Amino acid sequence: MVLGIPGGFCLSTNPFEHSTDITIPIKGNHSTLGLSLALHPDNDCIILRECIPSTPAGRIPRWRSTIRDSTVITVNDISSSSIDNVLSSIAAARLRNDESVSFTLVTPERVNIHPGTNVPQIHFDQLNVMAFQHNAARNDTTP
Repeated sequence: MVLGIPGGFCLSTNPFEHSTDITIPIKGNHSTLGLSLALHPDNDCIILRECIPSTPAGRIPRWRSTIRDSTVITVNDISSSSIDNVLSSIAAARLRNDESVSFTLVTPERVNIHPGTNVPQIHFDQLNVMAFQHNAARNDTTP
């Protein structure tokens, strides 16, 4: 029996599941390009609170529903652990005359909770998937 490295196996430095990359053009003179950042009180991670209007970040489409309250992981592929690191990465990109800055954000996991009973909601399309998987489990077939 020969054991080796599995094909296509790679390790990631990102310990989070859902992450997204956004690119913001360097325009104007706002130090964070319009990102309102704060430190999370429990784990000292950088949280994106909002995108300030009339700035490059304010022009990100649907930012309220997609990236609000996300955790900033990297700026230009450099790990950032404080707001000062983010500011210095953006300032360095300005000095290099880069056209844009890329951010890796970990989006929060949202669970739909029924407001009256505080129980997670299941939607109709999820019920169809659950019925399919339940049927596959009962018949001992692959879903």
